[in-house]
Amino acid sequence: PVPPSPPSPPSPPHVPLLAPQGKEELLCADEGAASECSCRGMVYLGKKYKKHSPGRGTVAATVSDMLAVGDVVWQAGPVACSTSVFDKDPAPGYYKHCVCVAFSPPHAPMPRAPPLPFSPPPPMPSLPHLP
Repeated sequence: PVPPSPPSPPSPPHVPLLAPQGKEELLCADEGAASECSCRGMVYLGKKYKKHSPGRGTVAATVSDMLAVGDVVWQAGPVACSTSVFDKDPAPGYYKHCVCVAFSPPHAPMPRAPPLPFSPPPPMPSLPHLP
């Protein structure tokens, strides 16, 4: 018997999409049922190429690039890079891929160095008395 397929992930929240700033963006997978995007962050699915149908030439390597050439859909990762797990196909008839915008851990404060022990300067030598 064939094991049942895993349940579909929940739909992403419908909030305005803003291009990420100051976070690391990584190309994580080409679209396809077997392409897993192992991302600890948000996964964006959109056009793979900036021009031509179904696409060739310069790769849309960032979320901003993908937004400049069409729609994108997004979902928290890790997730399969497939239109079947996102809420819609952002670019029917085009090659697509996923970009991961990795979550950055908060910066921990730098530890302070312990204070240096204070040692007074050595005494000045006494000058001989002149008559």
